[in-house]
Amino acid sequence: FLVDALTDIGGGDPIPTLTTILQYHVTPDARGPGRVLAATRFPTLAEIGIRHVPGSLALIDKDPDIANPRLVPSAINIKASNGKIHTINRVLIPVNL
Repeated sequence: FLVDALTDIGGGDPIPTLTTILQYHVTPDARGPGRVLAATRFPTLAEIGIRHVPGSLALIDKDPDIANPRLVPSAINIKASNGKIHTINRVLIPVNL
């Protein structure tokens, strides 16, 4: 189902759509929890910004028809070899589906 949906959205090729979705989850620099919680917008490697409600855990992606994703407080600021991981409760959607 997922491959078929990505293929339809991608006009016959699922790889560019999947790449955009994955890049939409990555910022170009490491951000600690203070920077994350204070920010109003995050740049992404997909070059599609994610909005954030400062001081809250709410993120605002590009699909207004489903509940906004939220940062998971118990899993903010996990150290990785190439940056930091901030866990969210659902996949960020880079387009209005």
